[in-house]
Amino acid sequence: MSKHLVFTLILCCIFLTNRAVADLRAFPDSLTSILKLSDERIKEKKLSELLNNRFLVNSTFDGRLNDLRGSLKKYHQKGADEFVAYARILIYRRNDQLDMAEKLLLKSISIAQQHSNDYLLYKFHLTLAYVQTDNGDYISAIHSYRLARKQADVLNDPRLQVSIDIGIADLYMHLQLYDQALTYLGQAQAYCNNHPEESRPASYVISNKAEIYFKLGVKDSLDLYVNRFKGTALPDAERITRRLSYFSLILGGNFGGAVKVIKEQLAMPGNYYKNVDRWYLADSYYRSGAVDSAEKVAQELISDHKINSAQLKLQSYILLAQIAQNKSDYHAANKYNKLALSESEAYRNRMMRVADLSSEIRLDQMDASYRAKTTLYKKEKTILIFAIIMAGLTVIVVGLFYNNVRQKHKYQKLLYHAETRELAFINSHEARKHLANIIGLCALLKDTEQNAEQHEIFYEHLYNSALELDQTLKNIASKLVRKPD
Repeated sequence: MSKHLVFTLILCCIFLTNRAVADLRAFPDSLTSILKLSDERIKEKKLSELLNNRFLVNSTFDGRLNDLRGSLKKYHQKGADEFVAYARILIYRRNDQLDMAEKLLLKSISIAQQHSNDYLLYKFHLTLAYVQTDNGDYISAIHSYRLARKQADVLNDPRLQVSIDIGIADLYMHLQLYDQALTYLGQAQAYCNNHPEESRPASYVISNKAEIYFKLGVKDSLDLYVNRFKGTALPDAERITRRLSYFSLILGGNFGGAVKVIKEQLAMPGNYYKNVDRWYLADSYYRSGAVDSAEKVAQELISDHKINSAQLKLQSYILLAQIAQNKSDYHAANKYNKLALSESEAYRNRMMRVADLSSEIRLDQMDASYRAKTTLYKKEKTILIFAIIMAGLTVIVVGLFYNNVRQKHKYQKLLYHAETRELAFINSHEARKHLANIIGLCALLKDTEQNAEQHEIFYEHLYNSALELDQTLKNIASKLVRKPD
């Protein structure tokens, strides 16, 4: 080995090691900042998003579960053990260990119910629905979606309903019920249109619509949504972009190019959703003329006991039957056709049960809508009653105020009349009496001749009468001057 090659390998190892260390150092910082949040609901949401980014998309943090538990315990996070279990479940999903994921989910749901942790209970039911869908257990998946929706109703968070709608749409897409899938994606899209800040669910709506139009064979619509998906910031955007890319190549008839892109997709770390990629690889091999390669991949699919998807097995049996028929191996073709027929019957029976459960989901939605309208009606009724009571109290207060003003005016009028009568009495009796005395004394002085001693007596009476008249006039003046109210 040359020195240059050794040196290059050493540099690559150092670069990868430094990158991994940097990622590991960034993880506690991100986790710590989330655990310091005061709002419990926001903290739980951000924590679950962080775990999705760290454990579902890549394997960098798989060995840090104990550190995760330690940090959660340090900050006294509610449901710490359940969050660690959730991270482990995501690892199982990424590695396509669906049975182990389902087993741990059922255990975690029981624990979350005991601890009354509504948000984690919602996440576990939703994730269980994802796992059951990937495992081909569509009936159980619908039941899990129903339970998740009920938890979302308890939490009263419309964004949680959006995740359920996207998940149910994905389930219907697996069942080839594309109209129903588009209906649920339309519901999710309506919410995203009213909340532009919710970029992540909007991106998943776009990618799911692109896949539906691929399965419907509408290339123009597929390419439209592929272009819309470009530039999204999803943690698994690269994987989804590559898948949408080979979808477009397949509809364009470029099966050789599709094979190349699918191989790149399968070479990525993790096994999440790769059974579907393997099926499209087999189909693209067959369409490009590489029949032996197509047969090999299809045989691997039907021999993989971890694959429980009836749709994948049915398509693989049909492809193998077609290949055998092309090779004039009618015995093998007949065998695969019988297996396909048997799988088709089982698939049809599942579809009938799914239809019944789908109706129950609709009934759940109608019931939730009715309860929401009833709650709104009760709220509006309470507001109306309160408004009526306030209006009645206002009328009473205004009436009391008006009556008080009237009473005050009445008593003021009575007082005025009483004072007027009193003044008239004083004027007619007291003032005029003193004035009459003065006039009489003046007349006596004028008409009679009196000596000086008698004059003094008259002048004294006249002076006293004048003083009394002055006092009476002052009394009248004081009564005429009213104090302000």
